[in-house]
Amino acid sequence: MASSLPLLPRPGKEDKLSYLKAIHKKWFNNTITTVTSHRRGTEYQTKYLHLDCASFNGVSRRHIFCKKYFNPSLVSLDHYQKKTLIKQDKRRRRYDKKAKALTMSVYHSRKFPGHNTIKQAAKVSHHLSPHNRTFYKVIKHLPLSSLSRIPEALPYIPIREQISTRDKHLNPPIKKPQIPNQNDLTNFNPIPDDLLAEDRKDQLAKLLPFIPRVQIFNNSRTIEFPPGSSRWWEYVNQGKKAH
Repeated sequence: MASSLPLLPRPGKEDKLSYLKAIHKKWFNNTITTVTSHRRGTEYQTKYLHLDCASFNGVSRRHIFCKKYFNPSLVSLDHYQKKTLIKQDKRRRRYDKKAKALTMSVYHSRKFPGHNTIKQAAKVSHHLSPHNRTFYKVIKHLPLSSLSRIPEALPYIPIREQISTRDKHLNPPIKKPQIPNQNDLTNFNPIPDDLLAEDRKDQLAKLLPFIPRVQIFNNSRTIEFPPGSSRWWEYVNQGKKAH
Protein backbone atom coordinates (compact mmCIF):
# COMPACT_ATOMS: atom_id res chain seq x y z
CA MET A 1 0.00 0.00 0.00
CA ALA A 2 1.32 3.44 -0.93
CA SER A 3 0.38 6.40 1.24
CA SER A 4 0.08 10.08 0.46
CA LEU A 5 1.54 10.64 3.94
CA PRO A 6 4.47 8.74 5.51
CA LEU A 7 3.40 5.81 7.69
CA LEU A 8 4.76 5.37 11.19
CA PRO A 9 7.20 2.43 11.52
CA ARG A 10 6.25 -0.44 13.79
CA PRO A 11 8.28 0.08 16.98
CA GLY A 12 10.54 -2.24 18.90
CA LYS A 13 10.43 -2.45 22.67
CA GLU A 14 12.77 0.51 23.12
CA ASP A 15 10.81 2.61 20.66
CA LYS A 16 7.28 2.22 22.03
CA LEU A 17 7.40 5.50 23.94
CA SER A 18 8.26 7.53 20.83
CA TYR A 19 5.57 5.70 18.88
CA LEU A 20 3.05 6.44 21.64
CA LYS A 21 3.99 10.13 21.48
CA ALA A 22 3.53 10.17 17.69
CA ILE A 23 0.09 8.53 17.88
CA HIS A 24 -0.93 10.78 20.77
CA LYS A 25 -0.05 13.84 18.70
CA LYS A 26 -2.14 12.61 15.77
CA TRP A 27 -5.03 11.77 18.11
CA PHE A 28 -4.85 15.11 19.92
CA ASN A 29 -4.90 17.07 16.63
CA ASN A 30 -7.53 14.77 15.07
CA THR A 31 -5.19 14.17 12.13
CA ILE A 32 -6.83 12.38 9.19
CA THR A 33 -4.46 10.51 6.86
CA THR A 34 -5.37 9.60 3.28
CA VAL A 35 -3.92 6.26 2.17
CA THR A 36 -3.74 5.59 -1.58
CA SER A 37 -3.29 2.21 -3.31
CA HIS A 38 -2.13 2.75 -6.88
CA ARG A 39 -2.24 -1.02 -7.43
CA ARG A 40 -6.04 -1.03 -7.00
CA GLY A 41 -6.73 2.62 -7.76
CA THR A 42 -8.44 3.11 -4.41
CA GLU A 43 -7.96 5.28 -1.37
CA TYR A 44 -9.30 5.49 2.15
CA GLN A 45 -8.76 7.56 5.27
CA THR A 46 -7.53 6.73 8.76
CA LYS A 47 -7.39 8.44 12.12
CA TYR A 48 -6.61 7.45 15.71
CA LEU A 49 -9.19 7.20 18.49
CA HIS A 50 -8.57 6.72 22.19
CA LEU A 51 -9.86 3.77 24.16
CA ASP A 52 -11.31 4.23 27.64
CA CYS A 53 -8.20 3.44 29.68
CA ALA A 54 -10.14 2.82 32.89
CA SER A 55 -12.83 0.33 31.97
CA PHE A 56 -15.50 -0.52 29.44
CA ASN A 57 -18.68 -2.15 30.75
CA GLY A 58 -16.72 -3.18 33.85
CA VAL A 59 -13.94 -4.89 31.85
CA SER A 60 -10.44 -3.42 32.09
CA ARG A 61 -8.95 -2.09 28.88
CA ARG A 62 -5.68 -3.66 27.67
CA HIS A 63 -4.73 -1.06 25.03
CA ILE A 64 -4.67 2.73 24.60
CA PHE A 65 -5.57 3.63 21.01
CA CYS A 66 -7.36 2.18 18.04
CA LYS A 67 -7.21 3.13 14.38
CA LYS A 68 -10.30 3.93 12.36
CA TYR A 69 -10.41 3.03 8.65
CA PHE A 70 -13.15 4.79 6.72
CA ASN A 71 -14.35 6.60 3.60
CA PRO A 72 -13.10 4.23 0.85
CA SER A 73 -13.29 5.59 -2.70
CA LEU A 74 -11.81 5.27 -6.17
CA VAL A 75 -8.91 7.45 -7.29
CA SER A 76 -9.76 9.77 -10.19
CA LEU A 77 -9.48 7.92 -13.51
CA ASP A 78 -7.54 10.85 -15.00
CA HIS A 79 -4.47 9.77 -13.02
CA TYR A 80 -3.95 6.48 -14.89
CA GLN A 81 -3.53 5.08 -18.39
CA LYS A 82 -6.10 2.66 -19.83
CA LYS A 83 -3.81 -0.38 -19.41
CA THR A 84 -3.34 0.50 -15.71
CA LEU A 85 -7.08 0.91 -15.19
CA ILE A 86 -7.70 -2.63 -16.50
CA LYS A 87 -5.11 -4.07 -14.07
CA GLN A 88 -6.57 -2.07 -11.17
CA ASP A 89 -10.04 -3.38 -11.91
CA LYS A 90 -8.78 -7.01 -11.77
CA ARG A 91 -7.00 -6.35 -8.47
CA ARG A 92 -10.10 -4.72 -6.96
CA ARG A 93 -12.16 -7.75 -7.97
CA ARG A 94 -9.68 -10.10 -6.26
CA TYR A 95 -9.65 -7.91 -3.16
CA ASP A 96 -13.46 -7.75 -2.99
CA LYS A 97 -13.67 -11.51 -3.51
CA LYS A 98 -11.26 -12.10 -0.61
CA ALA A 99 -13.16 -9.64 1.60
CA LYS A 100 -16.46 -11.34 0.78
CA ALA A 101 -15.02 -14.80 1.54
CA LEU A 102 -13.74 -13.62 4.93
CA THR A 103 -17.07 -11.97 5.72
CA MET A 104 -19.07 -15.08 4.84
CA SER A 105 -16.75 -17.30 6.91
CA VAL A 106 -17.42 -15.07 9.93
CA TYR A 107 -21.13 -14.99 9.14
CA HIS A 108 -21.34 -18.81 9.21
CA SER A 109 -18.81 -19.34 12.02
CA ARG A 110 -19.85 -20.42 15.52
CA LYS A 111 -16.90 -18.50 16.95
CA PHE A 112 -18.66 -15.18 16.35
CA PRO A 113 -22.20 -15.48 17.75
CA GLY A 114 -24.46 -12.49 17.41
CA HIS A 115 -23.49 -11.56 13.83
CA ASN A 116 -26.99 -11.98 12.44
CA THR A 117 -26.38 -9.94 9.30
CA ILE A 118 -23.63 -9.86 6.70
CA LYS A 119 -22.98 -6.23 7.59
CA GLN A 120 -22.28 -7.20 11.22
CA ALA A 121 -19.99 -10.03 10.10
CA ALA A 122 -18.09 -7.70 7.76
CA LYS A 123 -16.94 -5.61 10.75
CA VAL A 124 -14.80 -8.53 11.93
CA SER A 125 -13.02 -9.07 8.60
CA HIS A 126 -11.08 -5.76 8.74
CA HIS A 127 -11.55 -5.22 5.00
CA LEU A 128 -13.12 -2.15 3.42
CA SER A 129 -15.86 -3.33 1.07
CA PRO A 130 -19.43 -2.46 -0.02
CA HIS A 131 -20.64 -4.22 3.15
CA ASN A 132 -18.07 -2.57 5.40
CA ARG A 133 -17.14 1.06 4.77
CA THR A 134 -15.72 1.57 8.28
CA PHE A 135 -13.82 -0.60 10.73
CA TYR A 136 -11.57 -0.19 13.78
CA LYS A 137 -8.25 -1.85 14.59
CA VAL A 138 -6.78 -1.85 18.09
CA ILE A 139 -3.11 -0.78 18.32
CA LYS A 140 -2.02 -3.94 20.13
CA HIS A 141 1.72 -3.23 20.25
CA LEU A 142 1.06 -0.37 22.71
CA PRO A 143 -0.27 -2.32 25.73
CA LEU A 144 -1.63 -0.22 28.58
CA SER A 145 -0.25 -2.54 31.29
CA SER A 146 3.41 -2.00 30.39
CA LEU A 147 3.26 1.65 29.29
CA SER A 148 1.34 2.74 32.39
CA ARG A 149 4.40 1.70 34.46
CA ILE A 150 6.66 4.11 32.54
CA PRO A 151 6.49 7.63 34.10
CA GLU A 152 7.46 9.30 30.79
CA ALA A 153 4.50 7.64 29.05
CA LEU A 154 1.79 8.74 31.50
CA PRO A 155 1.22 12.21 29.91
CA TYR A 156 0.45 10.46 26.60
CA ILE A 157 -2.16 8.04 27.96
CA PRO A 158 -5.54 9.81 27.60
CA ILE A 159 -7.52 10.37 30.79
CA ARG A 160 -10.73 12.34 31.29
CA GLU A 161 -8.95 15.65 31.87
CA GLN A 162 -6.82 15.23 28.75
CA ILE A 163 -9.81 14.20 26.66
CA SER A 164 -11.66 17.32 27.84
CA THR A 165 -8.63 19.47 26.94
CA ARG A 166 -8.53 17.89 23.48
CA ASP A 167 -12.22 18.55 22.91
CA LYS A 168 -11.71 22.22 23.80
CA HIS A 169 -8.67 22.32 21.51
CA LEU A 170 -10.66 20.92 18.56
CA ASN A 171 -13.87 22.83 19.33
CA PRO A 172 -12.92 26.10 21.03
CA PRO A 173 -15.87 28.06 22.45
CA ILE A 174 -17.05 30.74 20.05
CA LYS A 175 -17.50 34.10 21.69
CA LYS A 176 -20.39 36.01 20.17
CA PRO A 177 -19.54 39.59 19.21
CA GLN A 178 -21.44 42.35 20.93
CA ILE A 179 -24.19 44.04 18.95
CA PRO A 180 -22.80 47.25 17.44
CA ASN A 181 -24.44 50.68 17.82
CA GLN A 182 -26.32 49.64 20.95
CA ASN A 183 -27.21 53.25 21.80
CA ASP A 184 -28.45 54.09 18.30
CA LEU A 185 -32.22 54.61 18.63
CA THR A 186 -32.75 55.54 14.98
CA ASN A 187 -35.97 53.86 13.75
CA PHE A 188 -36.37 52.28 17.21
CA ASN A 189 -39.99 52.04 18.37
CA PRO A 190 -40.20 51.10 22.09
CA ILE A 191 -43.86 50.10 21.77
CA PRO A 192 -44.71 46.81 20.00
CA ASP A 193 -47.21 47.03 17.15
CA ASP A 194 -49.82 44.84 18.85
CA LEU A 195 -50.15 47.37 21.72
CA LEU A 196 -50.88 50.13 19.22
CA ALA A 197 -54.13 48.45 18.15
CA GLU A 198 -57.31 50.44 18.79
CA ASP A 199 -58.78 47.88 21.20
CA ARG A 200 -55.67 47.89 23.43
CA LYS A 201 -55.45 51.59 24.17
CA ASP A 202 -56.43 51.11 27.83
CA GLN A 203 -53.80 48.40 28.35
CA LEU A 204 -51.16 50.59 26.69
CA ALA A 205 -52.01 53.47 29.00
CA LYS A 206 -51.45 51.25 32.07
CA LEU A 207 -48.19 49.81 30.75
CA LEU A 208 -46.71 53.01 29.31
CA PRO A 209 -44.83 54.05 32.51
CA PHE A 210 -43.08 50.68 32.61
CA ILE A 211 -42.13 50.36 28.95
CA PRO A 212 -38.35 50.86 28.53
CA ARG A 213 -37.38 53.69 26.22
CA VAL A 214 -34.11 52.01 25.23
CA GLN A 215 -33.16 48.64 23.73
CA ILE A 216 -32.89 45.65 26.10
CA PHE A 217 -29.95 43.20 25.89
CA ASN A 218 -28.67 40.17 27.78
CA ASN A 219 -25.83 40.60 30.29
CA SER A 220 -23.10 40.08 27.68
CA ARG A 221 -24.92 42.46 25.32
CA THR A 222 -24.79 39.95 22.47
CA ILE A 223 -28.55 39.33 22.18
CA GLU A 224 -31.25 41.97 21.83
CA PHE A 225 -34.77 41.47 23.23
CA PRO A 226 -36.99 43.50 20.87
CA PRO A 227 -40.27 45.10 22.02
CA GLY A 228 -43.02 42.47 22.16
CA SER A 229 -40.68 39.51 22.76
CA SER A 230 -41.18 37.21 25.76
CA ARG A 231 -38.13 38.64 27.57
CA TRP A 232 -39.35 42.18 26.85
CA TRP A 233 -42.74 41.37 28.41
CA GLU A 234 -40.95 39.81 31.38
CA TYR A 235 -39.04 43.08 31.89
CA VAL A 236 -42.25 45.17 31.66
CA ASN A 237 -44.22 42.92 34.06
CA GLN A 238 -41.38 42.96 36.60
CA GLY A 239 -41.36 46.77 36.54
CA LYS A 240 -45.11 46.85 36.95
CA LYS A 241 -45.01 44.39 39.87
CA ALA A 242 -42.22 46.32 41.61
CA HIS A 243 -44.17 49.60 41.36
